[in-house]
Amino acid sequence: MAVHARRPRLARARHRRPGDLAALRGAGYTTTILDAANVEPINGQPNAAAAVEGESAIVADATLSAALQAAAAATSDAEWGEASGRLSAELALRAAAGETSTLVATFARDAGVQPARVGATLAELEHWPWSPPANLAGAIGAPPTDRTLVDGHQGDGRLGGIRRLFESETSLTSFASVLDDPDVLTAPARRSLLALLDVAWIEDPAGWSTAVGEQLTEWNDARNAISVAPSSQVNVLSAGANFPTTVENKLPYPVNVVVHASPSNGRLVIEEDVTVTVPAESRTNVLVPVKAGVSNGNVVLTVTLSSPTGVPLGQPVQIPANVQADWEGVGATILAVVLVLFFGIGIWRNIRRRRRERAEAAAQGADGASSDVSSDTDVSTAPVGSEASEAPETSESPEGRND
Repeated sequence: MAVHARRPRLARARHRRPGDLAALRGAGYTTTILDAANVEPINGQPNAAAAVEGESAIVADATLSAALQAAAAATSDAEWGEASGRLSAELALRAAAGETSTLVATFARDAGVQPARVGATLAELEHWPWSPPANLAGAIGAPPTDRTLVDGHQGDGRLGGIRRLFESETSLTSFASVLDDPDVLTAPARRSLLALLDVAWIEDPAGWSTAVGEQLTEWNDARNAISVAPSSQVNVLSAGANFPTTVENKLPYPVNVVVHASPSNGRLVIEEDVTVTVPAESRTNVLVPVKAGVSNGNVVLTVTLSSPTGVPLGQPVQIPANVQADWEGVGATILAVVLVLFFGIGIWRNIRRRRRERAEAAAQGADGASSDVSSDTDVSTAPVGSEASEAPETSESPEGRND
């Protein structure tokens, strides 16, 4: 029985068709491990090493593999004892029959394997004197036996599911260019893909179909996690403006996207695309520079997203816009009129106030002058009256003048 000591380039397969082994060698795999059901049975107990269609292969022993897998998946000591005893008995019978071939048994790759049981089973194998362990290189290097490949067609349903998985995983890899580190998305996707290609699923086609559908949905949701949020009508009131739109990112990682807008007619002209980084699980407002075109009226902008490498993202969103670029000139005129009126009224009020102040000052000056004139008249007429009253006393009588 072979125990893995090193890991050469191997391709494990349960259902292979003619030509598959050559394709695997072209992909860099030197040896293929085949299930016993994938080759024609032969008499005797040959080595696990085989030559199939001129290619190197290893054929797993079906009986030993079943007992080994049962021991590795045992959930109780009783189950493990029964399975390991069956494995020991099978090896002892073959040794008693004088068979000295190098055999290979395989573990299952599903989640039912118990690591503790695997270790205990391997420890038991090392203590059985009738089945000394060998390494994988020794199994590959043993004299090969010519074997004939059995066409292991898996059915159109399974092949269709595998095809959809590969197409979706490839699309997700292209989509991952929005990330600074694409591996955070592509590495888990590749692990999930390999798990779904596990031969353990062959015995559970219904469960595999459900798992494939769930995985395809998960990857599709990831590709649609970046989108343009719908918006109501936007009014464009100047010849040059910034058209607002919102980009949503539902991924737990920041993404880099390019926002592109395309108008339905010549009323708006898009100046350039906008590249923006949207934080994880958030929304970001993006302003796309636009210019008013040939006339006013309604226009619909189709907003799309892409990765920095040009991979389309999400679905296009159409946002209506109302272009009224003349309002910029009308608004400027109205503002100018308001400013002229404001300052004009202020100047007019200042002029009226100053005129009123001057009129009041002039009126006060006139009243002061009248008071001064009245005072001067009283002072000057007093001596005249006095002299007139005293004149008869100083003048001579007519008789005296005659004298």
